[in-house]
Amino acid sequence: MPRDARFSTPAVDAESDAVTALLADGYMRLYSAPRPVTADDPPDDAQLIAEFRLGSPAFGPSAGGIAPALAVADVTTLTAGNVTWFRTLRSDGITAVFDGNAGTTDQNLVMSNTNLAMGALVSVVGFQYRSPRT
Repeated sequence: MPRDARFSTPAVDAESDAVTALLADGYMRLYSAPRPVTADDPPDDAQLIAEFRLGSPAFGPSAGGIAPALAVADVTTLTAGNVTWFRTLRSDGITAVFDGNAGTTDQNLVMSNTNLAMGALVSVVGFQYRSPRT
């Protein structure tokens, strides 16, 4: 019989809250393509476009496995490029937590513009962690 675990809402919320707690005072880095297969893999040929510092806590409580990020201050780009994905890291700036897609609609990270010029101001419109179990 194939594996088919199904989780209750309290279990999924606890998982989401545990993952997002790892990001207190952490980082979110925006990259161009290509995106690595997993968050354990280095960004390699992807270009780092901008870096945000997250607050403590970085996310609000999870509801239904979705945890909303708290306010993320605007930053300026480090270089020009087209943002396609992001990586979150713990406060050490080394340990990856999760990656996600970035775009102008319906992504983990929603931005007003993903094609950024050098020195452009980058604003986060919406950012959330969504449990893979939802």
